[in-house]
Amino acid sequence: MPRMMFLLYPGFELLDFSGPAQVFHDARKLGMDLEILFCGSQESLVSEQGLVVAGLVSLPETRPGDWVFVPGFSPEITVPPASLSASLRRAASHGARIVSTCTGAFILGKAGLLDGRECTTHWKRQAQLRKAQPLARVKEHCIFVEDGPIVTCGGVTCGIDLALYLVEQISGPAFTLRIARELNVYIRRDSGHSLNSVFSDYRNHGHPGIH
Repeated sequence: MPRMMFLLYPGFELLDFSGPAQVFHDARKLGMDLEILFCGSQESLVSEQGLVVAGLVSLPETRPGDWVFVPGFSPEITVPPASLSASLRRAASHGARIVSTCTGAFILGKAGLLDGRECTTHWKRQAQLRKAQPLARVKEHCIFVEDGPIVTCGGVTCGIDLALYLVEQISGPAFTLRIARELNVYIRRDSGHSLNSVFSDYRNHGHPGIH
């Protein structure tokens, strides 16, 4: 049974975490055999948005088949704890797949997990990630990038697309379509989908009738 483990820390971005968590929660309700764990260095943590998340457990020893998810943060506001790097390296060495949403890629980079790998992050942070992690191959215009056991994705709602992709890998497209319908979202933007909508590129006029 796969275990989906969310590794939280003070100042994490709420939707980076809650979007994928909702996908897996609905997958479990619809019959997918998986376990969801909410982990953190403390029993309770505060997200950047001010919501307190409690009842967190320590990240357990991982095994092949596990997934560890790392949400993003605002670099101007939050400095993630250094202990995350050791936890992620240990989880990866035990066969877990490591996933980041948005700027969570910076945390994976500090752990050395992006060296020599393709990756991505929020579109406005890609140059920053490239500078911070010169050994990583930062890709643009991607919803998410999978390179071996490491998966990174663009900002915020891209985590929902990524979670649907992971469910599809395990349980197939028909089951994933049921989840997308439950969530009232597009079935799934694929990994090569542009981070920006082609329609929003031209929405600079503000006229509600044209919108």
